[in-house]
Amino acid sequence: MKKEQNKLINLLKIAVICIFCIIAFLLVKYVGVDELKAFINHYDTFSPIVYIICFSLMPIFFFPVPILAVVAGAMFGLLEGSIYTIIGAMINSVLMFYIARFFNFKAIRNFVKKYKISNDQIDSLGLILILRLMPLVPYNALNYACGFMQVNIKKYSLATLLGIIPATFVMVNLGDKILDIKSSEFVLACILTILLIFLSSFGAKRIKRVKNGSIDNSSDI
Repeated sequence: MKKEQNKLINLLKIAVICIFCIIAFLLVKYVGVDELKAFINHYDTFSPIVYIICFSLMPIFFFPVPILAVVAGAMFGLLEGSIYTIIGAMINSVLMFYIARFFNFKAIRNFVKKYKISNDQIDSLGLILILRLMPLVPYNALNYACGFMQVNIKKYSLATLLGIIPATFVMVNLGDKILDIKSSEFVLACILTILLIFLSSFGAKRIKRVKNGSIDNSSDI
């Protein structure tokens, strides 16, 4: 009886993944900045709520987060756009975290263990925060990875909140200035974006050194 239930659950998971892939394909193929702006603008007064809902749900299907942030800047400006984006991102990150916990694939945990990354390392507030500060680390993938690896939800949420603020302001600012590409503000927004990517690359190298050092130290013991 229990085996049959497990088989049924696994079949349901596979069906959900198939639906997930179809939705992800359709979103990436047919939804861009203009389409998203038109959809949100349609709701006029309720457009901030609609935007937050979009940000809460669309990244689940690996829709590019920078597109959402740029749309927020273009529609709501830097301050309001950043606030709405942070709210949507926090709701979304928790949703994706628990979706990953529901599926709980052992294969993914085993894959991570091959690279000598322990649960204690992943469950570090500092590590998650650093990864959040690095725009080259896919936002969507990190949400799912933390859920799969049974990270503490409080540490995860706090690190997410603190970590997404800089990138949010940079990307929303880019969207806010994108209508006037000849302005000095737009040039500054582009420079900040490039700087954030550079810092992300530097952070990745730093994490690699620390990780290798911890592995070397553990081997000496």
